[in-house]
Amino acid sequence: MAFSFFQHWKNKQLTETNNKLLLQNDSVLSVNLQLQKDINFLKHDLDSLVRTTPERQQLTAR
Repeated sequence: MAFSFFQHWKNKQLTETNNKLLLQNDSVLSVNLQLQKDINFLKHDLDSLVRTTPERQQLTAR
């Protein structure tokens, strides 16, 4: 009986920890998506600047 109670308690604890980690993961993914959008925007701006100065190579080419 005590083992069953312990297992139930441990499962509940692990579930709560897992839920917190899932929320953190969603937050990190959201930040990563926003950063990727910002990077792409900046790359576009840099490429536009380079196009206005033809003697320079494209800075963001990969």
